[in-house]
Amino acid sequence: MSVLNKLDCATPTVNTGVSDCALDIAAIAFGIAVPSNFEIPASQLATKELALAFLQNAVVENNQALRIFPLPKVFNFTDNSEDATFQTGSTGVNAFVRDGKYDWLFQFTEGGFCLLQEVQKLNGSGKKYLFVDETGVLFGTRTAANGLAGIPLNFFRALPWKANDGSNLAIYSYRVNFNAAYVNYGNAAFVKFNFAEVASLNGLLNVALSQLAPRVAAAMQVGANVSCGGADLYDQYATELAATAAWTASIAGKTVTITSVAANANLKGWTITLDTSDPDYSASAPVLVNLSGPSDLDQLGVSGYAGIPKTILTT
Repeated sequence: MSVLNKLDCATPTVNTGVSDCALDIAAIAFGIAVPSNFEIPASQLATKELALAFLQNAVVENNQALRIFPLPKVFNFTDNSEDATFQTGSTGVNAFVRDGKYDWLFQFTEGGFCLLQEVQKLNGSGKKYLFVDETGVLFGTRTAANGLAGIPLNFFRALPWKANDGSNLAIYSYRVNFNAAYVNYGNAAFVKFNFAEVASLNGLLNVALSQLAPRVAAAMQVGANVSCGGADLYDQYATELAATAAWTASIAGKTVTITSVAANANLKGWTITLDTSDPDYSASAPVLVNLSGPSDLDQLGVSGYAGIPKTILTT
C-alpha cells in the first residue's frame, strides 16, 4: 500500500450526498526547496504519517546539504506561465511544438526583509521544488521507484525587495520556473495531508553566537541571539542549553571535548568549559564554538534553530 497519488474519498455518514472523488488543485500555500537528490522513498509513503515524519526530520537535518527549506507562506501569487506553442502550417493545420513552462511569482510578508535575505541564499543553489496547496496536498514529481522527488527547476530566484509605496506593502518575492512534463503526463506525485500537519513544517532560525567575556584558559562565556530580530535564547532556553550535548567546539579544525556547560545568569549566557586533557586542546589557540545540529537541539527541546559558528578568542 502507498499514499502516493491517493485521495481519501470516504463517504461521511451523512445523508446529503457527496461528489465524485477528484483532485482539484487549490491555491498554492507555500513551497519547499529541497536538495537535488531529495526523495521521499516508497517505503516512507506507506502512510501519510511516515511521509510527514520523513519531512519533519529533513527540516532539522544536521547536514545542511541534505536539509529541506520550507519557504514563506504565500501572500500574493502571479502566474506568468507560458501557453503551449503550436505552429500553423501552410495548409492551415496546427501542429504541437512544445508545452509552455510554468513560471510562478510568489510574494510573501512573513519574516519580511530578514527572511528575504535568507531565501536569496538559495539563488543558484540547484535546489529542486515541492509545493503545497491550501488543502494540504504536497506536490512533486514521481520517481521510477514510486517515490516523491523535488521538481527540477529552470531557475529559482528570490528577487530584490521593492519599496512600500504608501498603497502597497513592501514586496518580498521569489520566482520559480520549470518544465510542464514534471507534473503532467503521469509524472506528478502528490500526498494528501491534513493542511495543519504539513503547514507545521517551518524553516529554521539562525542563531548568532557572541563572546560575552574574555576566554580564561578552558572556560568561555557564550551568548546566543536570533540573528535577525535579536531574541535572546537565554530567556527561554537557559536550562536546556546548559548541556554538553547542546554545543560543539573545535580548535584548528579538530573537535575538542566539552566537559561542562553551565548557565551564567549574570551574563545571560553559558559558561562552556573544554577538556584540557584532550590532545587537541590548546590554551592559546582560538576556539570555534557552535550549537549542535538542529536535530540534536530538537532532542533537547530547543526546536527550530541552527547556530552560526563563532570564533572565541583567547585573553
